[in-house]
Amino acid sequence: MVKLKIIMVGPAEAGKSTIANFLSEAIDFTNYEYRPTPGVRILEFEPSQKNIEIELWDCSGEDRYESLWPVFLWNAHGVIIVYNPETSGHAQELDRLCDNFIVKSLVPHSNALLVANTKDPSHAAAAPEFSGTLASITHVNVNVVENGDAVKTAFEKFVSSLSEGKTYVNDEIGFLALPL
Repeated sequence: MVKLKIIMVGPAEAGKSTIANFLSEAIDFTNYEYRPTPGVRILEFEPSQKNIEIELWDCSGEDRYESLWPVFLWNAHGVIIVYNPETSGHAQELDRLCDNFIVKSLVPHSNALLVANTKDPSHAAAAPEFSGTLASITHVNVNVVENGDAVKTAFEKFVSSLSEGKTYVNDEIGFLALPL
């Protein structure tokens, strides 16, 4: 069985835990009461693909945990960056998150997924124009309540690409982000 460690990061209140709960079928994902994740929450589950086990690290979006980011990244096979395009300031944080979780950590661009999590399906926020590394990452728009199947499909494609490319990861060393 292939075991994949995937880190889910993003600004506070982006909907990371909602997506993590939905994907892992952990708990009711429709609870709209916001409760910040303290540090990190680790969920283990098997997606529909056979012989794959996911270790999904739902990381807090609070800046006070930034010093722990290298620990979160240790031996990570993939990174999912979640943001809410309806929240001002989220798009501006993406460069910093991308720099720390992809560029400095040496996670290949192909092992990253950028998720625009729209909480209000009636609000069509304009997608920001990305440049640099962010422009090279697969970008999907989701809303768990309105298009849950699309969320699962995007995640399963991502997991499939990670499991196929797992040979690029040195499991003895792993990925480690070093603060500059």
